[in-house]
Parts: sequence; structure tokens; C-alpha cells
Amino acid sequence: MKRNPFIISGYAGPEYFCDRVMESKRLADNILNNRNTVIISPRRMGKSGLIEHCINQYGIRKTHKVFIIDIYPTKNLQDFTTALSEAIIRDLQPSGEKALRLFLNVVSSISVSMASAGMQDISLGLQKITDPALSLKQIFDYLGKSKEPCVVAFDEFQQIAKYPEKNIEALLRTYIQKQPANIFIFAGSQRHMINEMFNHPDRPFYMSTDGMHLEAIQYEKYAAFVSEKFNNADKGIDGDTIKTIYDTFDGTTWYLQKIFNELYSDTDKGETADTSKFRAVLDLLLKSRHYEYEEDIYKLPVKQRDLLIAIAKEGKASGITSEDFAVKYGFKSTATLQAAKRALLEKEYITEETGTCMVYNKFLGLWLAQQYC
Repeated sequence: MKRNPFIISGYAGPEYFCDRVMESKRLADNILNNRNTVIISPRRMGKSGLIEHCINQYGIRKTHKVFIIDIYPTKNLQDFTTALSEAIIRDLQPSGEKALRLFLNVVSSISVSMASAGMQDISLGLQKITDPALSLKQIFDYLGKSKEPCVVAFDEFQQIAKYPEKNIEALLRTYIQKQPANIFIFAGSQRHMINEMFNHPDRPFYMSTDGMHLEAIQYEKYAAFVSEKFNNADKGIDGDTIKTIYDTFDGTTWYLQKIFNELYSDTDKGETADTSKFRAVLDLLLKSRHYEYEEDIYKLPVKQRDLLIAIAKEGKASGITSEDFAVKYGFKSTATLQAAKRALLEKEYITEETGTCMVYNKFLGLWLAQQYC
């Protein structure tokens, strides 16, 4: 059975990856010339996929050790240190028990359980790290002693600014400065936070990286990719449908992949997918999330929920703390709007770009607009 070519999780190889030629080359140039990089884009635009693709396309693993760490779920230094340790252990597994023993000899403050047969049963528990600051120092000592240069990529790096510990940026910057042979990639989706971290003179990471803003894949290139994948399976899709889907999700990679994955599986050989089929697929998808979304938004305080619904109705809402917006949507004061907006940004229900607010989860935004139109 032919694989669905629209991958929605992980990286499956260059044949399933669309474009990003210039971005991949630039990132590879930075890696091969020992330049650290910060990648900024909205969530689900494909930052982690770009990193994986670049590593794959340019054979980086042949000359470097590569560790990719998603720190989005982390809440504090202990979580961060655990995530970093787990990523290193996971990537060392194919190298055998000797490589793992070397890591554990340097990072003596953590412990893992290994099956007697070797590498088959490795587990690292959060409770095993009793001194995360010491473990973090030892991990960077290990990276610094590596015979091969290391590429360390942190996904959703802005999370460290939310940790209760207040010196994490300075601590990491100090360790990274002592790693001239290693390359670090910082990917982040909250633009204002990442910009502050890397572009403000008072912050430790100021002027320490090459910046890259990841925008949506150009429509023409993505449309050609979609058409090719459908045609290769003796399926059709009309151009208007591709454009409608692209515009509906503002070219955001993951949402496009999710919809085209569903549309591809729902289209038989010899059949052509059209806009009505897309609407049916989208409607079914939103219905499947109905109770999840309903429960989620009703946990919000009333004013936050009302503002979230108002933003969803607008699609792209500007001036949401203005008197006009307050009157239009029945808010008693702009101060109420400002407080609700601040809370929704902190909870990541909405995102703001150049004064325009949108619902972060595009499926949730469409569901809200559908429910409260």
C-alpha cells in the first residue's frame, strides 16, 4: 500500500518534504561554519522539520553528533535538564553501550537503568536528577569533550524565559560560550519573546546568533507539491481547492499537511478532490473535536472566552483593545479587553503579530467561528 505522502508527524525523508531549499542551505552553511542560529516562526510552520531536513540533506550526522530537544513541555530547570539528558541518551543508543557509559561517566549526577542485555531498556526518570544545575554543567562538560563537533537544537526555546529560576539564560549563555567547536540552534514560536531574548542589549544571548525568520512556503511551490503527490497516486485535485485550503490556514505547514493528508485518503484513484470534498473533510474534523474544544473554552473566565470568540469571528483582529472593538462586541471597558488579551496571550490561546491577533490553534478558531457565527 502506497504511503500517504502528506506527513503530519516527524520527518520521513526528502521526497515528503516541500521546498525550504534556501532555508536549508542557509542553516547548513551556519552549521558547517560554526555559526549559531535562531529560527523564529509561528508554531507548526515547520521549524523542527526544517532542522531535520537540513541535517539529512547535507549529511550533517556524518561529521557531527546531533541532538534535537523539544522543550515546549518543560516548566523548570529540572524538566529542561531531563529533556536534554533524554535526547542525548536516545541519540547515543545506536552507537552502543560504550558511548552511553562515556556519557554517564562524565554526567555522574544522573542515573539510567539499563537491561543486562545492553541497550534495549534505557529509562531516565525525572526523580533521578536531584541536582539539575550540577547535571546541566556536567552535560555541557560532556558536549565540550566530544571528539566530534555537536549540533544541539532546542525547539520552542522561549520556554526557558518562563521558568521560575531567574538566571537560566545567563547560565546557558555562559556554558555555550565555552563550546567553540559545537553549534547551537534555537527555534522559537513566540516572536516577541524570542526577539527580546536575542535582540535586546540587556539579555545574555544578545548578538550571539544568526537570525532566520521562517515564513509560509510559497503558494506556487506548495501547490506544485500537492498536485504531484495526488497525480502520482492517479488522483486529481483542482487548483481552486488547493488555493482555498492554503488561504484558509494562511500557509501554515502542519494544518495544510493535516488537511491534505485527510483529503488524500478520502479521494479514490481516478477521482478529483474539489472544494466540496475539502469542506466535508474539514467539517468532520471539527466535529470530531467538538467536545474537546467545548470543554476547553468553558474552563476560561467569561471575559477571556468572549474575547477569544470575538477574535475567532474576526479571523485576524486588529485594535482589539480599542473603544470601537469594545462597543462592537459588548465589552464594558477597554481595560477589561486589555486584561483578557494579556491572559489569552499568556495561556497561548491567541498570538499577536504586528498588532493583529489570531486564535493560535487554527482548527479551534474555525470551530469557534462556526459555533458562534
